[in-house]
Amino acid sequence: MFSLYLILAAFVGLLQAKSSSGDSVLVVLDNKLDRADYSLFFGGLDSTCGQRFALDLFNPLSQSKDIVLPSVRRETAPPRSSTTHQTSTTLSSLHRIQKVRSLVCVFFRQDLTDLHTLDFSSEITPQSLVSLLEKGTNLLLALSQKQNLVNSLANEFSLILPPPQTPLVSHFPEREEPATVIPVTPQPNVIVGADLPPVWFSGIPAALGNNPLLFPILRAPAESFASDAADDSGAESVLEATERGGEGLWAGSSLSLVTGFQTRNGARATWVGGAELFSDEFAKKNTPR
Repeated sequence: MFSLYLILAAFVGLLQAKSSSGDSVLVVLDNKLDRADYSLFFGGLDSTCGQRFALDLFNPLSQSKDIVLPSVRRETAPPRSSTTHQTSTTLSSLHRIQKVRSLVCVFFRQDLTDLHTLDFSSEITPQSLVSLLEKGTNLLLALSQKQNLVNSLANEFSLILPPPQTPLVSHFPEREEPATVIPVTPQPNVIVGADLPPVWFSGIPAALGNNPLLFPILRAPAESFASDAADDSGAESVLEATERGGEGLWAGSSLSLVTGFQTRNGARATWVGGAELFSDEFAKKNTPR
């Protein structure tokens, strides 16, 4: 459970000052994922932030325009309608149109591709997400092992992602879990405190490009590497690169698993190598001693 609150502390810390765009959280959840599998994270986010934030779930297959509409609060009462039904409809529409967002979470499954997103709402595009950032809305984005719109957006912010289907692998410490399910001990930084226990991770790493607005929140373990196989079939080339340059591009603690980006207007985008980091399964899972 503590692993969950470590991540909560990291991201809620980014939200200590309310976003200039509002006080609600929109969760864009892949239709193949179950919100109940992330109940501890979303429940913890809601309770940690007190009454400041309200969580709303958005189905990416919906054609609603509830993501990038103008971030303007309603300051005057709507005009009275002649019927109760019309009044209810008007109030509902105003609530939807003028609801403002402090944080938008986009969680996609690991095998989601651009082909799968063809039926998604036209509001869910890299351009619409950038528009949200420009309006002061913070973003929390889960990357996938296959190319899709979130991965494409990461590239635009100088995150260098490994080839598709190249997850992070580590054989240390010895454990029963697959080599792609890794306990990661957080290193202290301006977001994460010192002496915190490991968290479980499964997903892809990112190398950071030359952008001063990028900062790593959770780094990969020194002995980990990105590979298209969970065995050691591709380890020799990684080892050679590591020996030549200290650490290879896809190996070691130079890789970032959770990465933040702060815009010049103060909004933050945060990329996570896999949505599993926020799952109840990983939150409850004991880490090796």
